[in-house]
Amino acid sequence: MTTRTQYWRQLLEAIEGGHGHSQRALAAELGIALGLVNLLLKELQERRFINMVRLGPSRAHYELTLSGRAEKARLSHENLALNARVYASARDWLRGALVGLSAEWTGPEPCRVVFAGAGEVAEIGFVCLQSTSLQLVGVLDRDRDAPFFGLPVHRPSDLRGRTLAGIPFDRLAVMAVDQETGLAGDLAAAGVPPESVFSLSDWRWSNSGVDQSQAIGPRARRSPAEALAMNALTRRSTRGSVRTGVGR
Repeated sequence: MTTRTQYWRQLLEAIEGGHGHSQRALAAELGIALGLVNLLLKELQERRFINMVRLGPSRAHYELTLSGRAEKARLSHENLALNARVYASARDWLRGALVGLSAEWTGPEPCRVVFAGAGEVAEIGFVCLQSTSLQLVGVLDRDRDAPFFGLPVHRPSDLRGRTLAGIPFDRLAVMAVDQETGLAGDLAAAGVPPESVFSLSDWRWSNSGVDQSQAIGPRARRSPAEALAMNALTRRSTRGSVRTGVGR
């Protein structure tokens, strides 16, 4: 599914959902530029997926045709299949990372882990955690307030060395892969020992046999599956971002 067809799907869904009373409203709904919406709507009209209904000299709204409803269903199915493949790649990659963390632990008791980050990556990580001997004892996040699978979510200010809100832990797994730089400062300020921090990027290097100093960057030697997973996990939704062009 290309960027263009992703936009088509989002527009068709927005119009079906009753947001097609103006191009400006559609642009706001999708978080893209008004000029791009105008171009995409013309393409959908040319393919007879939508009709424009005039409400006055300067007012119009859009409606899906029968062909448009069929196309929306097709694109939605294609998008679901794509998301399922991305999730499977992300799950397998994260499972490998957490299994690696579990395997390197040599303590007499299960390794007590704190997740730094409570977003989508952490949620997939929680599922993967069930196939290891790791014990999740705490979660911290800069923004989230809602519990994480029954665990309270704390702020970085609750960290003190190897404890989170007074709860001791053995390793801190950085699951907010798009906020690693900011979290590094939080962890250093809290006095978290560097050797207790488990970074997904660091895990990749330590298990690759590659001299990191000779590489261009962490993404340089990733497998296609890892690159797909990490790109999907770290990219932001197209909603809320202004785009000025689309891919063919």
